[in-house]
Amino acid sequence: MKESSDKKHLSEFREISFLELLSKLYTEPGKCAENEQKQKIKEMNELIGEMDEEEFDSVFTIELFNKMDKMIEEKELLLEDAILLLKEMGCNKVIKKLWSVSFNCSSLCKRLMKMIVDENRKKEEKNENLLLYLCECYLLLHNDSEKLPQKLLSICLSSLLKAALKKEKRKETQSDVEIVFAALSNIGQWVRIEKELYMNEMIEIIKHHQEHHNLTHIAYLSAWVFLMDRSFGERGLEEVIANELHIARETARELEELAKCVDWENEEETKRKKEAFLIKKWISLVTSQFPLLISQKEDNVELLHCLVQLCRASRGNGRKIYRNCANIFQIVAEVKKVSVEVLIKGRAIDVMLEEMQQSTLDVDVASGCLRFFFEVSKKLDGNDDIEIYEDKRKDIKMEIFEKIEEEGFEDEVTNIFGIFFIFNGEYYAEMSLDLTDYLVNK
Repeated sequence: MKESSDKKHLSEFREISFLELLSKLYTEPGKCAENEQKQKIKEMNELIGEMDEEEFDSVFTIELFNKMDKMIEEKELLLEDAILLLKEMGCNKVIKKLWSVSFNCSSLCKRLMKMIVDENRKKEEKNENLLLYLCECYLLLHNDSEKLPQKLLSICLSSLLKAALKKEKRKETQSDVEIVFAALSNIGQWVRIEKELYMNEMIEIIKHHQEHHNLTHIAYLSAWVFLMDRSFGERGLEEVIANELHIARETARELEELAKCVDWENEEETKRKKEAFLIKKWISLVTSQFPLLISQKEDNVELLHCLVQLCRASRGNGRKIYRNCANIFQIVAEVKKVSVEVLIKGRAIDVMLEEMQQSTLDVDVASGCLRFFFEVSKKLDGNDDIEIYEDKRKDIKMEIFEKIEEEGFEDEVTNIFGIFFIFNGEYYAEMSLDLTDYLVNK
């Protein structure tokens, strides 16, 4: 109760602090020194960065957005300062996956929509930077993107992709492009966008980064989120993602680089470090979109091997990352295009066997292990329509059996079987009750 009360007071403090700073920002229009204005903006941005979903939703209400709109109208809040605040709000909302529809219903939302259309209509006097900033704010803060007006979406895409094509490695440019991709990644996967509006540009951007590494980790991840969200029902784009842009290989490379920056012995670091946060987001992307990652066998093996290493590294102090990695292997085993040979070479079977040797078992991971070996058994028996030459199938099956026998994992499989039924209280209806199916007998 005390923790809940403390959190409530913290939330109220941040809300009051933000509103006070906003109200005092222009108490004396024209007399407040520019450095004071920037300092207040900085303080508000710091408060925004500390907010969780509950606090964000309680602070950024329709009333607050309407108040900001009125202050802009009455020139109590300069548009450029409002943009700085709105971009900070939006970036935190998108990166932390916060949900709030307050902006959609506000007068400020309507103002930005009108300003975007009006600015885009201009010919000689068009301010490209202003148009970009308005589009960023609008897309970052908007939720329920299925209802985005197509005309407005087309304008925003054109402006954002033009900015995203900047290829300098300067820190300022990278920071600007990071915001662009955060805005693009907030366009939901159910929004239909014609490929002509984005595909060539996105392929160019990703290929250039693969060669020159000019994007930040956050920007690169956001670029992939946007592109993979567009692939729903687009077989041609799926082929490009898997075999031309090599998403499996790139995911492995990103995870390896990020994992090197995390001290896995430090439990607090695995919870709060930016790289650990990005690892979770990459794993979330892999989990939700794994069938799209299926490409060349070598890429699949490389990705699985990377996930295995990450699983082992995070087993002690990064339990959330660890559980998510372990769950991925179950999902991978269910994908028909993934052969048992890939599971062996990628070391996925090794890490699942290791999990069964742990003295304490997470129930979700334990049930995932059962499901994993059930799927492996189906593949080996040829029940999943994958063509495996009989001799090769026998060799692979023998290899798995010998590994289980050599490591003495039979008892662990039995223990998982008991834990799964006693504590979970349920099982997959199609799962076999014959324990030998999970032992993968000769």
